[in-house]
Amino acid sequence: MITRQDLKHLQSLNPVLALSILLTTHRTSPDNEQDPILVKNLVSEAKTRPREEYSPRELDPLHFC
Repeated sequence: MITRQDLKHLQSLNPVLALSILLTTHRTSPDNEQDPILVKNLVSEAKTRPREEYSPRELDPLHFC
């Protein structure tokens, strides 16, 4: 099991911010029709949330679309 201390250690190894978008998708219809909308919403949040939590200098290495 990964501990909080393990995560902090891994974060200290790479000072550049990285983003991951994780989504559990649906395998069957009609539930899977909502998946593209959920992905779009998560991508939108991934673009805006870092700007709220990090300085422009910290975000400079990232390339937002």
